[in-house]
Amino acid sequence: MSQSHRSRGRFAVLAAAFVAALAFAVPSAAQAASLTQTDFTLKTSWVNYISNPLWKNAQPITTSWTSLGSNTYAVPVTGTSSTVRTHSGSIAFDVDLHDIHVTLANLTVTGNTTTGVATVSADVTYDPVSSETIVSDRRDVFTFPLTGGVEGDDGETTFTDRVLSLTAGGAQLFNGGSNGSYAAGQAWGDISVVFP
Repeated sequence: MSQSHRSRGRFAVLAAAFVAALAFAVPSAAQAASLTQTDFTLKTSWVNYISNPLWKNAQPITTSWTSLGSNTYAVPVTGTSSTVRTHSGSIAFDVDLHDIHVTLANLTVTGNTTTGVATVSADVTYDPVSSETIVSDRRDVFTFPLTGGVEGDDGETTFTDRVLSLTAGGAQLFNGGSNGSYAAGQAWGDISVVFP
């Protein structure tokens, strides 16, 4: 075998090893969920709509949460019990052209071991389609199933990539208070959360 063939072969092996090492070293967003952090993934179609350059919004999404990429955010945990996780920070969606102004803040995840369903509530605001008065309240926005949990060495249970479903209040929030494209029970992103 010529020296050039050996060099190309060695380079190919090294390149493959490097790519494999990168794939192993970079964790997925779901792996980041912990006792101090919950991962919240937004619905892709909603993000695409809000971020459409035709709306000419300089900042369609603003948040104090840390972006993990792929529409996923790390939400800081501020308090915890065996069935409740409280969080800080907020995320806001704004499209002035369509009067879309939606905010979610201070998420609380509450698990119900009897029903096997968890609820995500938040302090919310939105700009109603039919009114100039901003609505501001606290409501249940999403639910997700408490299935497929994995128990850790310290007794904590991790629920990874649980699909979020809109509540009636959540659908109203993203519809701007009127009949829109969202309905209760509709899938809306996912969540990864750890209960102690």
